Amino acid sequence: MPVIKWNPEKIREAILKHFSKRACWFQIKVAEALYAKKDVVGIAPTGSGKTLSFFGGLVMAMEEDPMGGHMVIIASPLSLLSKQNVEMLLAANISAIALTAENNNEQTFQEIARLQYRVIFVSPEILMQNDAVKGFANLWKKPQFTNKILYFVFDEGHCISKWSSFRQEYLTIGTLRFLIPDRIPFFVASGTLPNPVRLDVSDILQLRQNEIEYITLSCDRPNIHLVARPIQYPINSFKDLAFLAPKDYCEGITPPPDSFLVFFDSTTVTEQALLALRAEMAPELHDKVAYFHAGMSQAYREEKYQALKDGILWGLFVTIAFGMGMDLPHVRLAIQWRATCDMCDLWQRFGRVARATGAEGTGLLFYEKSHLDETRERKRLALEATQSKKQKAQDDGGCASKRRLVAGTGTSSAPSGASLGQPQTPSDATDPESIGQAQIAERKKERSVRYARRAPQNKPLKEKVKGGAGDDRPELDVYGPIDDFINAKTRSEIGCRHVPVKLYLDGPTRIEAVHLQCDTSKPSGCTRCAPHSSDLCCDICNPEHFQSLFISPTPIKSTRVPNRSSVKTYSATRMDKDLKEALRVWRHEQAVSVLGKFKVRKWGVLLFMSDETVQRIVDCVHIAKISTIEHIAKETRWRRDYLDRCAVSLLALIEAHSPQPPPPPPPPPAVAARASRVLNALAVTEQNIGAPAKRAPRCSACKALGHTKRSENCPAKLSVPAPLPLLSNNENEAPSNRASSSTSAPPSATTASYQSVLDFSTTTAPPTPARGHTHATMVPVAYSPAFNRALQSNPMSYSSPRAPPPY
Repeated sequence: MPVIKWNPEKIREAILKHFSKRACWFQIKVAEALYAKKDVVGIAPTGSGKTLSFFGGLVMAMEEDPMGGHMVIIASPLSLLSKQNVEMLLAANISAIALTAENNNEQTFQEIARLQYRVIFVSPEILMQNDAVKGFANLWKKPQFTNKILYFVFDEGHCISKWSSFRQEYLTIGTLRFLIPDRIPFFVASGTLPNPVRLDVSDILQLRQNEIEYITLSCDRPNIHLVARPIQYPINSFKDLAFLAPKDYCEGITPPPDSFLVFFDSTTVTEQALLALRAEMAPELHDKVAYFHAGMSQAYREEKYQALKDGILWGLFVTIAFGMGMDLPHVRLAIQWRATCDMCDLWQRFGRVARATGAEGTGLLFYEKSHLDETRERKRLALEATQSKKQKAQDDGGCASKRRLVAGTGTSSAPSGASLGQPQTPSDATDPESIGQAQIAERKKERSVRYARRAPQNKPLKEKVKGGAGDDRPELDVYGPIDDFINAKTRSEIGCRHVPVKLYLDGPTRIEAVHLQCDTSKPSGCTRCAPHSSDLCCDICNPEHFQSLFISPTPIKSTRVPNRSSVKTYSATRMDKDLKEALRVWRHEQAVSVLGKFKVRKWGVLLFMSDETVQRIVDCVHIAKISTIEHIAKETRWRRDYLDRCAVSLLALIEAHSPQPPPPPPPPPAVAARASRVLNALAVTEQNIGAPAKRAPRCSACKALGHTKRSENCPAKLSVPAPLPLLSNNENEAPSNRASSSTSAPPSATTASYQSVLDFSTTTAPPTPARGHTHATMVPVAYSPAFNRALQSNPMSYSSPRAPPPY
């Protein structure tokens, strides 16, 4: 096997021979280090050609031994990115394969074992799978296979650290060091690998510290103009993105808008935002925008990616499943919705724009106003005012219960910012002219700590609000990279949105340009490696250019959507089940009619009407809430264009399966006649009777009508009995009678006298003692004439028989 003495020019010629591209300084240095069996960490800006550096060492081995069967294994996080690279290699006449779930089988690994492929793209999950039949586990044990591996490449190497929380294989990928010969080098490539992430990746992969080479370029891209805007409208309305919908567009006359990408951190939010944008567009333009996330099939994502690349689509609403490494030269605008990512993710997403030579683009971040220093300052002042009032009330001797309450909350003298979960922001942070050098030095000290600390990756943080409950608002590190990016205008030591990008990704030490070393034949050096220059920088440095861009028109205030009916849990009847089955058959027929057989066969009938909509129709028909097209629109909120087109057949189907309400039974003849007489009598009474007479009061003491017991003329008050005589000291001596002279002596009475009819001609008296009780004699009571008259008028109230006294 001939050995070639390689130099930069020979390496460049070999790469040019296979790929028809001139290799720059970065690709040459990586190829030299890998050929020397060193571990390599390559950091270069997005769009600088890192992919070409993967194959420099392979081309050198192929030139030395064309039939040697050497190979390179590349671990890639995205399958679509792998397929894109395979197409490039096949065009260069280099055999390659992208291992995915579709071809992860025994036959594929038999082909790999026979060394049929020079380059193997594989996901971390397939690379680390432990399968006795398929997988690399058996291949690592075969020296005839491992001896042919030139090196491993870890594309988008920052994902090893950032994605390890939800892709566990990234945490164990470092065990490859113990499964393969130690001489095989590792190459970590990324466009966003700041120092804390780089150290983490180095530990996970167990890079050989004594045999490692760092090849670094500046990650800043001046040809990307940076803009940050606060969200003006309710977040869930997505009205701030309405500027993406062109007004008065006419096919073939009006030029289409520049291609764009809008990034979200949730598949649900991605779909909601797309529907909101389509509501701002004409129906015939709805197909010009689409969403792209991990919930869609691989075929769908490949189709939408190609449609955007060919210019058929204007833009995509995407998640992180799109992002890194995608080569779309004509994309001019990348938007991040809300500050839910860190600087690495933000810069990767902004790096999708302006990838063509000499192109310029814009990266736009929409953020909540709560992230502004001005908002934090207002909250701080409001909190201080509240605490001052509480302290004053406590000093003035306020309510004891309030004092105990304040004492129980543990009020402290800590800075107000600490109570909000953030470091204290200087009170004059929003006034750059008044910030002293001491304050700037303190900020830089705090910033160095924040920039060196990694936040939890790819998960929006939740900050605590009053009451202790969390919401979905992301919490930012004050003086962290994203916070500096948002507040660059009000912080004099920042002053430009590119500053935090360079400070975080490149570090405090400036990285020198290498364009003069790359091409010594020109005085100006290599035009590709040369630092890009642009007349525009950001919305802070060039406010007059960006102040009128990306502004959405004020939305027209719409009426509130009527609430849907509430359906209680019920047991489905036979008619409900028949309706559901009929709706499914109808859905398939209408989907073929509206969408066409090809789309239905490819995407299914759910693209036309979801199962939730079908069940909602059944539920509302069960409670008789659907009878018109407007009822269907209100209860299901189905696509209006589909509903208008299919309303007639749908209503006919619902009517055929709706229970008919039984007619009310006729009233019985007798009941009807009696009801008629009652209604006639009421009608006559209403004509003749005026206001109802007031009911006379009844006395609770004497039971008479016309007065109450509080009246002075009540007979019960006028008939007060005389007091009983006192007994003497001798209890066996009978008291003397003190009856009034106006009353006659009481007749002798027995128990039977209490059961006789009252005699109103004479006064009544209690009976004499019975059963030998002679120790006391009852004195008759004289009743007034008024009491007797009351007794005569109400005899039933006073004539009830009474039991004899116990004596």
